[in-house]
Amino acid sequence: MRRLSAEIKAKYGKPVDLDFGTVVLNRNPEAVPEYYFPVTVVFSSVDNVSAAYRQKMQLNLTDKNSSLIELNLQDPVKEKAQDILDQLILEYNRQAIEDKNLVARNTAEFIEDRLDIITRELDSVETGKEQFKETNRLTDIQAESQMFIENVSDYNKQQQEVATQLELSNAMIEYITSGTGSDLLPANLGISETGVNSLISEYNNLVLERDRILSGSTERNPVVVRLNNSIDQIKENVLASLRRMKSNLLIAKEDLDQQAAIIGGRIATVPGKEKQFRGIERQQNIKEALYLFLLQKREETSLSLAVTAPKAKIVDSAYSLNEPVSPKSKIILLAALILGFIIPFLIIYLKNLFNNKVESQKDMQAVAKIIPIVGEIPKVSKKEEEIISKNDRSVISEAFRILHTNLQYLLVNSTNTDSGNVLFVTSSVKGEGKTFVAFNLALTLANAGKKVLIMGADLRNPQLQRYESDARNNKGISDYLVNKEIVLESLIKESSLHSNLNLLASGSIPPNPSELWRQNRADELFANLRSEYDYIVVDTALSDAGNRYLPYQQVC
Repeated sequence: MRRLSAEIKAKYGKPVDLDFGTVVLNRNPEAVPEYYFPVTVVFSSVDNVSAAYRQKMQLNLTDKNSSLIELNLQDPVKEKAQDILDQLILEYNRQAIEDKNLVARNTAEFIEDRLDIITRELDSVETGKEQFKETNRLTDIQAESQMFIENVSDYNKQQQEVATQLELSNAMIEYITSGTGSDLLPANLGISETGVNSLISEYNNLVLERDRILSGSTERNPVVVRLNNSIDQIKENVLASLRRMKSNLLIAKEDLDQQAAIIGGRIATVPGKEKQFRGIERQQNIKEALYLFLLQKREETSLSLAVTAPKAKIVDSAYSLNEPVSPKSKIILLAALILGFIIPFLIIYLKNLFNNKVESQKDMQAVAKIIPIVGEIPKVSKKEEEIISKNDRSVISEAFRILHTNLQYLLVNSTNTDSGNVLFVTSSVKGEGKTFVAFNLALTLANAGKKVLIMGADLRNPQLQRYESDARNNKGISDYLVNKEIVLESLIKESSLHSNLNLLASGSIPPNPSELWRQNRADELFANLRSEYDYIVVDTALSDAGNRYLPYQQVC
């Protein structure tokens, strides 16, 4: 199963093209809009569905010595199960009939190809005959040369038969040597040589036997190898017999031509036009005879294709039981009743047993009674925006506004009119959202019209670049504490998120961040910043490390 990564908008009753097919969604006229709910539709591939039903299909013999079999299929939709069983038998009979008609179909295709060729040749001869008679103004030539025709009729008949057999042998030789089409050879074309017909029948039987074995085996099967060798040998014998037959027919044709030449000398007095006309008519008769012969064979082949009986006879069509096979309703009701009593008590017990989380403010107040709680920040899901914006009405934005309001009550007694407030954001565990809280708190203060600076005080693992991508390349606090020649104003950058918000990055990662914070220059840093900003929000490291080297302990 593969999920689509794109969102597609569609209209009811209109086809929708997906990457695996086309679907149509129709509105339920009985549905009430107030009770609409999301529906998940899962599309499975044909291979997966067929494999699942193949596993569920059961095949049983009605009796050990009986030829009757019973097919069983369990499915939630009994109409679908009935259709699958009926279609399975139908496809089985259809494939069996196709195997029987394989030789007949190849023969029909061969006859159709030859009919197309003979039709074009016959049309060309008839057109030439018509043009010849119009050009030479001929009417009833037969009446003038009746006595000559009686003498040569026997030879013409023999020539037609020889020409027909020669045309069939050439067609068969070309079909075999061309290497195209099916392995099966056309049969029952009317070849006079009984030996050739028997070889073709034997060859087709071996090909069908090999194909039947190959359906459940491979080319390396000894039986298949032996059959392939026999097929190749018989095919060479068929080709040799056809060539020998062609040679005999050519000899017979030459003999008939000689006899015709003798009779032709007797009709030398007939005008040359009569000779040309008789040649055209002879070609026409040969093509017509071959055309009618192929038409007859095509009808015979069509009858053999039409008269087919199914291999398997259906005794009883697919049917369903009135009562469900599975699940058993009584067992389900009993199990549901027992689980309905046990599971709720078990869940409540386990939940209370393993619960080690802070669920509400009461849990915090019970442990830290002297520490005031100024706000609650909800958890942000992956789909939600982490950074609040101006005039934002989201739940996150409102939570930070409440935090800002509550902070004013805590800071009212400590706020100095001559210097700004320093707010440290810290926690005891990595990844709890210190940078997230620090940035959004700073943006909330900036949205309130305050001049705010956010500092990246975590010198070991700076995180400000998550929301300010340029902070990674900027010099910052560590560079200022190490190099006394650096001017503080050159390190402060304006934030791209708000005009009232400035940014002081962490700077280069030092090997001894705690020693840097213990320098007197750190006190000077905060003293200078408090004189310039209303609020200084400090994104600190873990609280146990921050307590050792950060000079201010206003924690939120």
